[in-house]
Amino acid sequence: MYTRCPSCRAQISFELPQSADSFPEGYKHKIKCPSCGVTIGVKIPRIDTTATVQPTYTPANPAASTQEPTYAVAPPVPADTRADKKAEKRARAAEKKSGLGRNICMMIFSLLFVALSVVGYLTQEGGALAGKLPEWMGGVASFNGIGFIENLIKDFEAVKALDVKLLVGAIIPSALFVLAGINFIVALISAIGKKYGRAWNLIVSLLIAVLAVFVLLGPVILGGAQFVDYLMNTVIGGQQYFLFVGAGLGILQLIFALIFLASLKKKVK
Repeated sequence: MYTRCPSCRAQISFELPQSADSFPEGYKHKIKCPSCGVTIGVKIPRIDTTATVQPTYTPANPAASTQEPTYAVAPPVPADTRADKKAEKRARAAEKKSGLGRNICMMIFSLLFVALSVVGYLTQEGGALAGKLPEWMGGVASFNGIGFIENLIKDFEAVKALDVKLLVGAIIPSALFVLAGINFIVALISAIGKKYGRAWNLIVSLLIAVLAVFVLLGPVILGGAQFVDYLMNTVIGGQQYFLFVGAGLGILQLIFALIFLASLKKKVK
């Protein structure tokens, strides 16, 4: 026979006692709910009335208060199952790296290019470092991206009068300076948010590498100088070593950006 627990609403199957035919009319057989443990009384009908039909009974719960509401609840979840779900959630959260190290790496590259531009600006005529740097730091002035922006603000007409090649040669270091500054801010925000934008950093690193190499090879690209003669006599012979440093930094940043295209997810063995 079947009945339903009035406390947890679980369906209960039970066997009639062998002496059920001797029970008086209205006798309540006591059974214990295997789900919630509540003892309930089930009215046992006469045998002749149950020979053809076995109905489902919903008796009152003698152990429950009359003011206690009866409602359906989900089956109890074992404690170990809840613990397993929490452990699984923590494991999924730990599967992905934050990208903090990658963002810090991009911030360092950006700061180095900003520093190159600042030092180059300070070495121009009238600057705080004019004539004070050692010879092996020659070429750093070529990365001055601040001077052009200053001239653009102070004397726009003079800038407009520049030859196209000179104008392009002046814009390139400024574009490199601005792009490096923007990339630093984006990397800082990404580090705080524990995200790493692979597409953004790849595109920006490619642009920075192109601009840095352009600063090195500007006279060849714009002025038509011979490549080997320019490198041997002007750059190396003139101790313009920081032209190589800047271009090398740009290429190195691009290499790191390509490496960082790998997924941030940790490998689970």
